[in-house]
Amino acid sequence: MKKACVVCADGIGDALLMMIASEYLFKKGFQVTTYSKPLIGMQPFFEHHHIRAKTPRLLSELLQSDLVILQNDNSEKTKEIIQAFHQDRSKLTVFLPTFEKHKHSFVASHDQIFDAKHPMATNIAKSIAGVFQSPHVSKNNGILPFEYLNYRKHTNRIVIHPTSKEVHKNWNKHKFLETAISLQDKGYEVSFCLSKEEHSDWPEIKTYGFKLPTFKKLSELGEYIYESGYFIGNDSGPAHLASNLHIPNIVISNSKKRMKLWRPDWIKGYVLTPSSFIPNLKGLRLREDKWQSFIYPRHVLRAFAKLSRKNSFGKKSSF
Repeated sequence: MKKACVVCADGIGDALLMMIASEYLFKKGFQVTTYSKPLIGMQPFFEHHHIRAKTPRLLSELLQSDLVILQNDNSEKTKEIIQAFHQDRSKLTVFLPTFEKHKHSFVASHDQIFDAKHPMATNIAKSIAGVFQSPHVSKNNGILPFEYLNYRKHTNRIVIHPTSKEVHKNWNKHKFLETAISLQDKGYEVSFCLSKEEHSDWPEIKTYGFKLPTFKKLSELGEYIYESGYFIGNDSGPAHLASNLHIPNIVISNSKKRMKLWRPDWIKGYVLTPSSFIPNLKGLRLREDKWQSFIYPRHVLRAFAKLSRKNSFGKKSSF
């Protein structure tokens, strides 16, 4: 059996997306290893996949494979991998979410350059099909929730994820709380999703009686989201996880342009970004630097009203 390796960037969202390539390769008959430390916590949802962290032996393992798919994140590790294949580039295909000619001079004819007008999931699905020159394009990444879980069992429960690794991508704390209070007043059960280390930064959650569950591993978060009715959060990994599990979602982001490429794309939710009419000129980067000021709780509540009308009785599509 031929061996294939898929090397992901470090984020959980990146890994879930690149699993589209892993699943495609698996269905093509490859023995696939996916390299992503964060995704190891989701291993129970990917039973027929082999997920590993990147180790010091990574290059050796990649060079022994028949095919390597590499997500380019412009890191030193990515450059090292590309350099290791300079003698036989045919075994390595690089997926490039963004492309700049002067910056990416290593690009080979079989590498895949993404179209920024389409979401990552669509780009990856088209790219891995392109590797095999196949007309069959699928965004299925092999995720499979446990049979004992009930899809959207708690239809009235809204999971809010108000943080991310990059602070500048986070909507205002007080606006998340104001939104949560309004939803709770409408009869919804609001549950905040935070790491244990972040709990002390959000004492207001207990004050207002919101739920604050704890999870020992990422798969437990996946289970919780899968049985919830809705998800609201920043541009981050859990938003992609919610979409991947077909949970109706709202993403609040700082950039309309960025979200054309990075929006969750397994099911269509709502993406809220600052209006393009807000100035973003040199010396007056209002839209970039003050983006949180131009999105209000009423915008989220309005989007949620539309989302809930569409999904009150909806069933999930097949995985």
